[in-house]
Order: sequence, then structure tokens, then C-alpha cells
Amino acid sequence: MLQATLTRAFRLWRMAALPAWCTLARRRLAVVFLAALAVRLALWVSIFPTPDFYERGDAGEYLALARNLWSGGGITYKWSNLRIPISGRTPGYPIFLAAHRMFSESPRWPALTQVFLDAGTAVIVAMCAAELFPAAPAWAAGLAYGLEPVAAAQSLQIFTETLCAFLLALALWLLVRSGREGRTLPAMGWVAALSAAAMTRPTMVSLCIPWSAALWFLWGRRRPRRLALCVLAAHLLPALWCCRNLAVFGRFGINAPTGSTYLDCEAIAITAAVKRIPYRAAREKVLAAVFPTGHAGFFAEPFREYEMHQKFAFRLMRAHPLAMLRVHAAGAVKLILS
Repeated sequence: MLQATLTRAFRLWRMAALPAWCTLARRRLAVVFLAALAVRLALWVSIFPTPDFYERGDAGEYLALARNLWSGGGITYKWSNLRIPISGRTPGYPIFLAAHRMFSESPRWPALTQVFLDAGTAVIVAMCAAELFPAAPAWAAGLAYGLEPVAAAQSLQIFTETLCAFLLALALWLLVRSGREGRTLPAMGWVAALSAAAMTRPTMVSLCIPWSAALWFLWGRRRPRRLALCVLAAHLLPALWCCRNLAVFGRFGINAPTGSTYLDCEAIAITAAVKRIPYRAAREKVLAAVFPTGHAGFFAEPFREYEMHQKFAFRLMRAHPLAMLRVHAAGAVKLILS
């Protein structure tokens, strides 16, 4: 009798307290969203009159891909009168940019969408913190991200980072919820978010394996078939893109320019440190060594070209290990102090 009375009292208390908790949580999440949005909108309004801001670095290449995609040219570069299939970009972000061309050709509007997405990322960070550390003030984690100046400034750039961060945060939240609740719908959402992140920024493919292991730890031992289905589905889009590269370029890989990353971030920096010359001069030396007869534009076999970049960078890294350590140590200190 006493147990039944206590159980009923607990149910009544939960029914009365839960709406109040939900209201409080929603208010805090709304504060996180509005604070993050206000910072980003202020930056967006301040740079609105300067359209060239949006075409720095790789942004021009992404915008060109979006234009070509919108005009019916597919996922290709337009080089002179030729359309050349891309090997260095996955199609997720160009598709995101091309969708905005239904309303305007200006890159300001994708940047505005990213402002809202990144404010949403702050909310998802708070929700992830609430799932992982229920006793902690989760809204503070979201507010810390929302007010972080580098993330706020990055959200305006026509780069993949903002969209990818939103998709990864969403995937993490859905992963934790699918494990806690054992429901299929959050697991399907995790599959979609992780696949979209991998097609936006190819390095995210490396997360499929550890996150699949996390899903197995959460509920895969009880539901092995569902686990296998989710893992296969998460790899489906990247695998199809790799098959496309196999058909077009003869190489099963998601992204060709990994080797160029080594060339730009390792070989040139090591050369600058060893020769004690500026980065620009080191870049000219490295490019002259890699391309003694000059770069002829687009290579017919981009995967082989980028393998050549990687081998050159690895030779320098093996020849100057102390310089490589100094470069990485200096980079880590600058990153922390920034």
C-alpha cells in the first residue's frame, strides 16, 4: 500500500515538474541561440557592403562549382571550354551553395544561412552537454561556443567548416539519444547527419569507424542487425562517391588532394624553417622542385599527382625531423595563444 502511494505521488510530481523543467530548458536554449545569433548577425551586417570578403581562399572555387552545378554542368570545373570532373572536392558544400542560387547569386545569403546554422550549433552543443553531463550547467557550454569569436567569424566565410560543424554536432546528439533511448529514428538521423558531414568535408569519413564503435557500445550488443544496417548506411554516400572516382579517375578514394595538404602544411613550412626564408619564398622553392617544367593546369590523373606531392613532403619530413617538430610546436603555441 505504501509503495503504491509513493509511486503515485512520484508520478504526480513528475507530471507537474516536467513541464516547468522543459520551459526552463527551452528558455536557456533560446538565450544561447539568440546570443550566438546576435554576435554573428552583427558581424554579417558589418561586412555586408564588401562582397569580395566572401571570395577569399578556397571560397572562389566553391562558388565556381556552385555556379557550374546550377547551370547544369554537374559536379565539374569549367576550364576554358572544357568541363573537367572534380577530384579535390566532395559535392556536399557546392550543392548547399547552389541551392541559394534559386533566390540570389550573391554569396551573402549562404553566409546568412550559415549564421543561423552556427547559432543552431551552439544550441546543439548545449543539448549534447545535457545528454553527456546531466548535472552540469549545459547551457554554459552552448553559450561558450556561441560567444567564441573565432567560431563567430568563421561562420561568415564561404568554407565548409560551419556546415560541417553543424552536421557533426547534430550527429553526436542523435548518436547519444539513439543509444540512451534505443530508438530507430535518432539512429537514422545520425546516419544522415554523418553521411552529409562526410560529403561536405571528406576528412569526416575517419569518424565513421570510432562513432560506429560508440554506437555498438551503446546498443549494438543488443541490436546487432540494426547496428550493421546503420553502419552500412552511414558509409553508403561516401562509398558511392568513391565508386564515382574509381569510374572517372581509376582510383577508389573519396578525395584526391590529401597529398597537397602535406605539401602546403608540411613541406613548405619545413623548407622555410630549414632555409630560414619567408613562407612565400619557401613555397616557390617547393613548387619549383615538384613542378620543374611548370604546372600545366589540371592533371589528367589527379590522384597520381597528389601522391607525388605526398611523397615529396614525406621525404622532407624524414630528412628534417627536428625542423618538423619545431614547426608543429610553434604552430601549437600560436593556436593556443590565438
